[in-house]
Amino acid sequence: MERRRTGALRHNLKTMRPMKIHAFSKAATALLLLLVVVMLLRIPLNYEHSKSDFQSGCEDRSLAPDHALNARLQPFETMPENVGDALSAILKKRSNSRATFVQIGANNGVMFDPLYPHIKTKKSAWIGLQVEPQPVLFSSLAVLHADAPDWAFYHGALVSPKLCINGTLPFCETKTPGEGTWLTQGQLNSVFERDSTIGCNPRFMHTKLRPCVTSFDQLIGNHASPVFLKHALHKSKLSNSRFNIDFLQIDVEGKDYEVLKMINWDTLYPQCIHYEHSHLDKLTDEPSARQDLEEKGYTLVKGEYDVLACLIVTKSKNAT
Repeated sequence: MERRRTGALRHNLKTMRPMKIHAFSKAATALLLLLVVVMLLRIPLNYEHSKSDFQSGCEDRSLAPDHALNARLQPFETMPENVGDALSAILKKRSNSRATFVQIGANNGVMFDPLYPHIKTKKSAWIGLQVEPQPVLFSSLAVLHADAPDWAFYHGALVSPKLCINGTLPFCETKTPGEGTWLTQGQLNSVFERDSTIGCNPRFMHTKLRPCVTSFDQLIGNHASPVFLKHALHKSKLSNSRFNIDFLQIDVEGKDYEVLKMINWDTLYPQCIHYEHSHLDKLTDEPSARQDLEEKGYTLVKGEYDVLACLIVTKSKNAT
């Protein structure tokens, strides 16, 4: 009797073992299928989440809502007396908005560039038009800001009509790109009149013809990005705004006043203008530049080498 029970028990164990293994296999398969379904369900959710983030980022880089745009376009009420502090304050105030800037003489985008620390950040939403005629510098500039889709670059110069003939002007450029100091790179007085007896220093430089434009209207109208033009046009239509771009940066080594005189105030009115005065004639060009800007309503802060001019509006004591 005992022997029969033992045999039956062994038989039951033998038959149960495959059943347990089969049941475990089915459970594992079901669990695996469940995980696959969950993964498949999560993919669209993640996609929608990423899509939402992307759209949000695009909205931040499109025309802002009226209340945000109006807040951004409010004139500055105060400005620090130090040029460096004033420049930082102004640029930081506009860095998270879709502010527009034009930079004449952009160099390589880093060297001696006061804009670089503020416009080349992850949170920066500036829209730029950068101008640089010299190939070595321009190539570095274009690569540096290649990830800014709304920016535009002009590989040429903004000069007076007497210098720009048939769309070109003579430039002194170094014979060995990338070598020498900034002086031998042709950064100082590198533009000259065609009939001038003063040419390039033959030891370091040779003459090259580079593209040019003769007005800000031509420069911005033909070379700015569509987004830049959209913002500038939108701002110029606001009745409470005197300006249509946020910032104009000029650094052309002694020709800054010549560029300032090329502004057509009927079509271009920057909220702020930053330029170098250190290479200007102290008796003529420097005081003339200052007087011209003050007559246009700008408040000036002068540093050792540069000037920052901004439209400042002081609130009335009776203003609510």
